[in-house]
Amino acid sequence: MSASNASDDTDASIPPGHESSHPSTDVRTVLSAFKESSVLSRENSAGGDAGVDATVTYASMRWKPRPSDATWSFRVLYLVLFSSLLCSIVVGPFVLPLLFWPYVGWVLFIDRNTPERSGRPIQWMKNLNLWKSIASYFPVKLHREGEEFDKAQKYIFCYHPHGVISFGAFLSFATNALDFPALFPGINLRLLTLAFNFKLPFTRELLLSLGICSVSKTSIVNHLATGPGAAVCIVTGGAAESLQAKPGTYQLTLKHRKGFAKVALQTGACLVPVFGFGENDVFDISKASSFVESVQKTIKRYLSFTVPLFHGTGITGLLPYQEPIFVVVGEPIKPRAPRDPKNITQEEIDDLHAAYMRALIDLYNRWKRSVSFNRVESLRVE
Repeated sequence: MSASNASDDTDASIPPGHESSHPSTDVRTVLSAFKESSVLSRENSAGGDAGVDATVTYASMRWKPRPSDATWSFRVLYLVLFSSLLCSIVVGPFVLPLLFWPYVGWVLFIDRNTPERSGRPIQWMKNLNLWKSIASYFPVKLHREGEEFDKAQKYIFCYHPHGVISFGAFLSFATNALDFPALFPGINLRLLTLAFNFKLPFTRELLLSLGICSVSKTSIVNHLATGPGAAVCIVTGGAAESLQAKPGTYQLTLKHRKGFAKVALQTGACLVPVFGFGENDVFDISKASSFVESVQKTIKRYLSFTVPLFHGTGITGLLPYQEPIFVVVGEPIKPRAPRDPKNITQEEIDDLHAAYMRALIDLYNRWKRSVSFNRVESLRVE
């Protein structure tokens, strides 16, 4: 099978018998993860019980979660973000200048490099019930394949797809809502985002308190050098992939993005494929006019990000749809010894990148029939 396509009819990239060698284990994982909000019942499951045949039920039906009262959590989150923006633009500069401008000076001259030096995570912030409530809304679930990760290694987690907001990546790796410390004991992970987000006063403090850091190469290398068990998570598709975040589809921007492979060779870090099934289902993407597309491309060119025209539910359309997100973390690709960047060849980068793409597509194929509820077309990698 071509690395750019994962067929829904065949899984040629998976060794014969691999997907069905432990079918009941995968089914039990799915059933357990969604038991509190699944509509699967004994009457609907084949054979009358939640056994192996339940996979057929999950793959064939469009799963719908029960109504949730977690919408207040989104209102709180959006209120905090809006208030931070308001303080940055109006309240701080004009109402509280004696407090605001010294803070800006501290950010610019003293604290400017913190986003590239592992941030300053605060555990009680990561443990807030707010994050657990938001995770239960969809719901979002986190699953690790294989054994516990070796605490002596370093890791680069690569999350796909980007989606509109990357809720799966945020809740899995920036908060403790999904019990990341229990699933990955000894792994000190930082979720990475665009450097532009740290130019927003007050908002940057929220990001830093969750351990979120800049996605620059310097930031990655600095954190991976902090010691055994260091890890970062990159949403590799970026702005280009967010524009393709249509429900029921997975169109990844990955073929020509090889920087993470080079950094892995430089640092000796394991590459870890991560797939968020359902990430693209929580918002609808509207087709942009030619003028809007040109504006989006201009923003992307100068700011390295863009915002797709999206809408969800609720009065404002900012409330996402209640569609499940199932985040599966694959097994690490074994590292090589750290290398001087000057001695890394393009062939080595291409080989590692190709190995990563194969691992990612295999991961998708193993799980698509069990947890990709709303899938309407094959995986595409561009």
